[in-house]
Amino acid sequence: MDPQTVKTVPNGSECRRLNGTFAPGNRFAKGNPNARRMYRARKTVLKAVSSDQLTEIMSALVNKAKGGDVTAARLVLEYVLGKPQAYELPEPDALPVQTFPILVRVDPKEPSK
Repeated sequence: MDPQTVKTVPNGSECRRLNGTFAPGNRFAKGNPNARRMYRARKTVLKAVSSDQLTEIMSALVNKAKGGDVTAARLVLEYVLGKPQAYELPEPDALPVQTFPILVRVDPKEPSK
């Protein structure tokens, strides 16, 4: 280990570079074991499912969603649109005047003023 780039923390057992990253020889520098396990699992699944099979699976999910299966609809929408983010509407008094009409529900049958 280069003494210019590596220092030892007070307990003497953990080596880090001067910028704070783990240096070679640090027992934590090996990475996240769970991430390696998930990588292997995903790689195995990708080998087992072909592109055509994945298309068939998604088509079946879409058909179930169209048939009223809420769980299938949620799964399809989460993969197509992404998981919905939590969002809170700000207080109307805190909004600029121009954006307030956008947030107000307008009845399409009511004529515009």
